[in-house]
Amino acid sequence: MSCVPSSLSRSLVPVVALLAGLAGPVWAQQTPLQAQLGTIEAFLDAGDAEGAMNAARALVRLVGETAGFGVWNARLTQDVATGFGVNVPRADNVYAPGEPIYAYVEPFGYSLSPIGGGENQLLFEVSFTIDDPDGRQLTQGMIDMGQINLRTRGEPVDAFFHLTYNITGVSGPATLRTEVIDVATGQVDVFTLPVVFASPPAPAAPSK
Repeated sequence: MSCVPSSLSRSLVPVVALLAGLAGPVWAQQTPLQAQLGTIEAFLDAGDAEGAMNAARALVRLVGETAGFGVWNARLTQDVATGFGVNVPRADNVYAPGEPIYAYVEPFGYSLSPIGGGENQLLFEVSFTIDDPDGRQLTQGMIDMGQINLRTRGEPVDAFFHLTYNITGVSGPATLRTEVIDVATGQVDVFTLPVVFASPPAPAAPSK
């Protein structure tokens, strides 16, 4: 249901005035998400597609803030991802000894921290470990992969990063367990990727 009567036609001033003036019990019972949906509908009713799109992006950010920080769509890739959703999925999860492992990850509910010059920063700390099929951790602690610093002049609702794992000395099935921290808030999420490390080839028999 629209929050703006059709009689308000195309003017944004009545739209904004109406939204600001709605203080009745029905409006007061709305959640912030529901209120933002009403804002989107108001812009659409006013014929302002750009305002509706910006309000929709704000709604996505509000959903992320409400849900909290996390990561999803983590996947093994054939090579380094070059953009959001721009990657070639790995055909299998079997890796030769010393072969680098590439992964694509999409964070959500992340922080946008102003850093001056009209830029915002997304900053994550990443570490990982390796678990065997029984869930036993094979490293003494989490292995630091450093920080991921993404800078933008906008307020993106979509983001991605790629990771490269260089692992030696492990063979057989295992799980890469990776921890991602949103530095600005300290919120943490973990994702896992099952892999198989092929055994090194047996040494050639000495010639007679």
